[in-house]
Amino acid sequence: MVGFTLDEKALLASGYHWFERLLEEKIPCFAELSPELRAAPLSEYMKIKKRLTTHNLPYQLHMPYFVHPTDYAVNSLLDSKQKIVNTLENWLSLTEKIRYNDDCIPIILHPGTTTLKPDQDQDLTAHFVELFLELLQHHGLSRHYQVALENLPKHTTPSFANVFDALMRFRESFFNSAQLSLCLDLCHFETNCDTSPLKYEAINHYHIHQFDAAQQRDHLSLSRGALDFTKHLEALKNKEDIRLNLELLLYAEPHYTQVLSDDLCLLKKALKD
Repeated sequence: MVGFTLDEKALLASGYHWFERLLEEKIPCFAELSPELRAAPLSEYMKIKKRLTTHNLPYQLHMPYFVHPTDYAVNSLLDSKQKIVNTLENWLSLTEKIRYNDDCIPIILHPGTTTLKPDQDQDLTAHFVELFLELLQHHGLSRHYQVALENLPKHTTPSFANVFDALMRFRESFFNSAQLSLCLDLCHFETNCDTSPLKYEAINHYHIHQFDAAQQRDHLSLSRGALDFTKHLEALKNKEDIRLNLELLLYAEPHYTQVLSDDLCLLKKALKD
């Protein structure tokens, strides 16, 4: 399935007509949301929920790092465990207001980043995931959500998760696949010059977006940038059980509402031809 990141800032800036057109024409198969009340008021998320419900469009979640990266970061455990617990509790309360069915909803998380201590990024990630899974269980939400860890770009975020093979080994060491899945960001994989062998059949979640090397900017339309995703799209062709998310963001891609439809149709065609 091909979906897209729904940037609420585009709704606030341009209204809902472009979003409604996408839904009416059944162009995306799902949406990825990053709800945060500092990005938009609850009333806006209720409008989004109403449209998703009307069109019976599945969705997944991404921790809202683009709104306030440090509040949700794994490495915030170094400062205050209670603070991150409070943040996650409040965020889950918001996501529950948006949830409209009993599907198991993926939540994309970023692993920890490199510190002065060897392997501390992995240890912090394990503690954070364990903490989050415990919160889900405590609130009786384990069957409604599944955590997925995403590989990170090394040009901005040094981490063990810059190498996808290391992320896979981490998952195998700490958790089973029922507790924790993985999200392969194809742009990060390519810009990292990652040579990890990929078992596409073992990965359910994917992100895709372009990268401008001159400006060191990603989350761009597929029509901008020189990354070649052909081998990945060939490997994913006709696989119905995967989610490929077009991760464009308004702050990086000013033509967000204009290019979404073309990019989504391009991806859908590539996965079928």
